[in-house]
Amino acid sequence: MALTADQVINHRYRIVELLGQGGFGAVYRAWDMNLNIAVAIKENFMADDPSSSRQFAREANILASLRHPNLPKVTDHFVIPEQGQYLVMEYIEGEDLVEKLEKSGQPLPEDQTLLWFDQILNALEYLHTQPTPIIHRDIKPENIRITPRGQAILVDFGIAKVTETDKKTTLGARAVTPGYSPFEQYGQAPTDARSDIYAVGATMYMVLTGQTPPESIQRMVDDPLKPPRLLNPALSPQIEQVVLRALEIDPRNRWQSAADFRAALKESTDNKMVQLFQFDQSSPPSVDHTIPPTVQVPLSKQDSRPAKGERMKETKQLEGDKSQKTLWLIILGVGATCMIGLAALIVLSIVYFGSFKPNILGMKASPTAAASAITTLESYATQSITSKPIGAPLKVGLLAPLSGAVPTF
Repeated sequence: MALTADQVINHRYRIVELLGQGGFGAVYRAWDMNLNIAVAIKENFMADDPSSSRQFAREANILASLRHPNLPKVTDHFVIPEQGQYLVMEYIEGEDLVEKLEKSGQPLPEDQTLLWFDQILNALEYLHTQPTPIIHRDIKPENIRITPRGQAILVDFGIAKVTETDKKTTLGARAVTPGYSPFEQYGQAPTDARSDIYAVGATMYMVLTGQTPPESIQRMVDDPLKPPRLLNPALSPQIEQVVLRALEIDPRNRWQSAADFRAALKESTDNKMVQLFQFDQSSPPSVDHTIPPTVQVPLSKQDSRPAKGERMKETKQLEGDKSQKTLWLIILGVGATCMIGLAALIVLSIVYFGSFKPNILGMKASPTAAASAITTLESYATQSITSKPIGAPLKVGLLAPLSGAVPTF
């Protein structure tokens, strides 16, 4: 029974919009009114078939126990009598690979694609190695969503199948997508992890070339599959070979596990990087020892060591420069000493006589002043040594020649 927008089911989930629909079910975006978060709800159209209903319920319980960064969390499973069977899982924001291709208008970049599929193969390895292996069975560009942070998430587990040894796939878990499903998924042949390997290879083919590969049952009669590099010459040969092996018709010729597929992609990427930086071994590069023209000098000047005579000349020149600097330091020292002595005489003259009138301009003292100075000196000379302090004549003797007028004692 198809659900409509704003319809509330199980008294908890309000339908927002239909995201996609197939022959066995539909997927809706809904709002969890209890947790106030967006969720995705998968509706099983085969709920009336007891076998399909039992398998759907069993697999819902197993999927609810899974925890992986590249898988959505399954949070609920319920049946509404006479209406349908539902699986509730985390809603993944972002764009699927089909939307990415439509927006780009050309094949997606190889390096970015390999990063996304490394994550998808990691998730598949986790699913395939569970105690009871889980096969997704519906891998295609629409079921790989890229979050706004660039994380690849494998979604839509509505037809995921829990494998059972020696048992065929039940009708309720069997569905095909032309171009992406391997031939064994069309009939009653057993399916296993290699069925998902084929679907991943087909999805990579689409993303890297922009074209959906031919249907697998058509390829069994007359294989029209074009080499990926014929459609996208920018694709590296190593990655082309890895993808083509995943698309082998015979499961025995495919990569036997998601881990092998993932390792092959990584090895091809590493080899590609090595080749980008590898020298051509057939013609090893020669080493050029010549000096570039912009820095070449004449042969006679290439020896950077000076001759012995030149070294002695340079040494003497350095010693002469050093002596000249020393002489200048001595002259400056003597000059500074004289200046300090002159300043000291000026200070002493002011302290003892209260003034200082130097005759530094060459002006002669007046005859009267000179005579007075001589008379004063004679009178002091005839006096007894003890009659005057010795400091007085010393003052005259030191300071009188600098004064324009002789002081009176």
